[in-house]
Amino acid sequence: MGNDQAARTDMFLGEFRIVVPGLAALFGVQLSMAFTTAWDDLSMAMRLVNFASIVATAAALLVILVPSAYHRLTHGPEVSADFLRYAQRHVGVGYAFLALSLTLSLALQAARTFGDERAAWAVGGAALMAFLVMWGLLPRARAARNPAGRVTP
Repeated sequence: MGNDQAARTDMFLGEFRIVVPGLAALFGVQLSMAFTTAWDDLSMAMRLVNFASIVATAAALLVILVPSAYHRLTHGPEVSADFLRYAQRHVGVGYAFLALSLTLSLALQAARTFGDERAAWAVGGAALMAFLVMWGLLPRARAARNPAGRVTP
C-alpha cells in the first residue's frame, strides 16, 4: 500500500471510529424519547419529527457501516483504492443523513424549549442551512481553490 493510500485509509478509519459511536449514542437518546413523560406533551407533528430523526440516524448508521461488511466479505486484510472510494462515498451519504437527523433533533428540542412549533421549524431550517453550508458548500469551495491538496474519493 502506497503512502497516499495508507494516509487515506487512516483518515477514513479515524472518521469511522469517531462517527459510529457518536451515531450509536445519538440513536439511543432518540429512542429513549418515547419512554419519557415529555412524550405525552408532544404534538403529533413533533412525534413525527422525532420518528423521522430516528430513521435518519438509523440510515446514517446503516450507510456508514456497509463498507465494513463489504470489505470483510470481499477484500480480506487488503485495502484497495477502489474500496476507499466506495467507503468515502458511503461516509459522505452517511453525513447527509446525520445532518438531517441533527436538524430534526434540533427542531424537536426547539419545540420543547420554546413551546412553539414555529420556532421548531425556524431552528430546523437554520440548522439545515448551516449544515449545508458548513459540511457541503464551504469544503467544496475550498477544495476547488486547492486542487493539488485534494484527495479524490
